Amino acid sequence: MHRKTPLITDVAKRAGVSTATVSRVANSPELVSPATAQRVRQAMQQLGYRPNGFAKALITRSSRVLGIVLPDFFGDFYSELLRAADTAARDAGYHLVVSSDARAGSEDVASSLPLNFLDGLIAFISFPDPSLLESVVGLSNSVVLIDSGEHTHDVDRIRIDNASGARSATEHLLAQVPASRCYHVGGPSSNFDAVERATAFAATLSEHGASPASNQIEHGEFSAAWGYAWAMQALEAQPSAPVAVFAANDEIAFGILQAASVLGIAVPERLKLVGFDGARLSTITMPELSTVQVPLDEIGARAISLCIERIRAPQSPYRAVTASTRLIVRSSSR
Repeated sequence: MHRKTPLITDVAKRAGVSTATVSRVANSPELVSPATAQRVRQAMQQLGYRPNGFAKALITRSSRVLGIVLPDFFGDFYSELLRAADTAARDAGYHLVVSSDARAGSEDVASSLPLNFLDGLIAFISFPDPSLLESVVGLSNSVVLIDSGEHTHDVDRIRIDNASGARSATEHLLAQVPASRCYHVGGPSSNFDAVERATAFAATLSEHGASPASNQIEHGEFSAAWGYAWAMQALEAQPSAPVAVFAANDEIAFGILQAASVLGIAVPERLKLVGFDGARLSTITMPELSTVQVPLDEIGARAISLCIERIRAPQSPYRAVTASTRLIVRSSSR
């Protein structure tokens, strides 16, 4: 037999108060005497009663729920960012609901979440799509954009300092290998991060007096499969002289490491390799992977704080926050 869900009337009857008093204890306990509030809470506990979140939101005009929309859930990058955001939300007394609808082909990123129930929304938009961006920025909710390349001033934003990180990685490799033997294996050509990292790589080579050849910068996917496919074709044709590769993320770098092992190319003696993101994957490869670390925990927590600050002060100036990156040199590029 199914157990009957307790109602607010059941709590009121057991506590000997009105339903209005039970509602006040749930939503505005400071309006109720401590003794009465304690009696009502005790009745709630005995009956296993949980206040209706939707009803509470209607009364208080605040659900204490935030939404976050990501391009994907797969991989360390998004999981670490999401873990930090969820922790920060819970610490601030909010719940977090998640969608992965911020990707190509999504007509309206906002439609994937119960917007009428949310106090605020965080969206990670990694590719140019004016209609998608408009569907988010035009919301009445408190909105924070992560990584959007669009230059909009009417929303709080967090961006990753891709250029500085890519420059550091490229300079590190150029100190050991001639510019003509340095390569960038990039992510999708439509992705903001991928474009910024490739552009910084090319600019750094140019500053060293080298004009990158067409095969020195190639775009594909943020995946180990793409890194493996590139390496099996490009590295096999290389002479014995050392080459250097700056991969657009750690997964691509991992695929390159796998291919190097198959081809018998020693790392770092013949192949010097640097990834990007600083995912946990970089610490468990053999050899350990040099990488440009993105502060994912900082980005996740900061997105939550910006969103809550906007809820509390909706008329305050919009803010643009830049998340710094840092090169970590390990065995793969020494």
